[in-house]
Order: sequence, then structure tokens, then C-alpha cells
Amino acid sequence: MNNCNFIGRLTRDPELRYTAGQMAVCEFNIAVKRDKENSDFPRFKAFGKEAENFEKFKKKGDLLGITAHVRTGSYEKDGKTIYTQDLIADRIEYLSSAEPAPNKEFFGDIDF
Repeated sequence: MNNCNFIGRLTRDPELRYTAGQMAVCEFNIAVKRDKENSDFPRFKAFGKEAENFEKFKKKGDLLGITAHVRTGSYEKDGKTIYTQDLIADRIEYLSSAEPAPNKEFFGDIDF
């Protein structure tokens, strides 16, 4: 089983680009509360039409629920093998917009 579930707020506006084959790829980070004092900032990728819509309609501070899977890979750079790990968004649920301001009690000192 290769599933991960996250709830968190976008830390900045999503970034959209296109591959050489014209596939839309949107990359984004969310702030996920780990415990009372710490947060994690996982980076996700979404593809295709969902990526285009995500970039168009979501912005920094929006609350999301994400189901993703881990994809590993590797490439060569300067004669060394570099290993990668990506979180691929399979399902994105829009839980609320950035308005009103994020709950500072939940996210601590994270600046949205």
C-alpha cells in the first residue's frame, strides 16, 4: 500500500510548468502540523488538468486535504547517482480558502 494523507495550508501560490510533451505539472508545499511546536512542509506534484485548475484557483493560505503516493526515482549528475522521492497528489480536497486568516493557534508561528 502506498498512500499518504495530509491536511495543511499552502505555504505559497502553486507553481505551474509544462513538460516538453506539454503535460501540465503543478508543484506546491503545504504546512502540516507535526506536534505543538513543529511543522513539516512536504512538497507535492499534481499533473494534467487538475494541475492547471489547482494553479488557477488556489492560493497561499488555502486549507487542503491531500491523498498522495510516494514515487521514487534517480538520475545521474556529474557521474553520481542522485535519488529522488516525490509526493504525487492523487486527490486534492479544497477545505477552505485563505479568508479568514489561518488559525495561528493551530499553525504556531508559521507566516502565511
